[in-house]
Amino acid sequence: MYLLYADESGTTHDSNQQYFVLAGFCVFEALIVEKFGLSILATQQKLNHA
Repeated sequence: MYLLYADESGTTHDSNQQYFVLAGFCVFEALIVEKFGLSILATQQKLNHA
């Protein structure tokens, strides 16, 4: 599974605005779990033992 974040700025309906920007990025879910999953788990364990 991939996680997608997309954002836009500006409007296509207003002729006074010169730019319309659409940007985003996509990350493979396993990469997030691999990089951050262990640190989240460690934090949860510390909170549970406090």
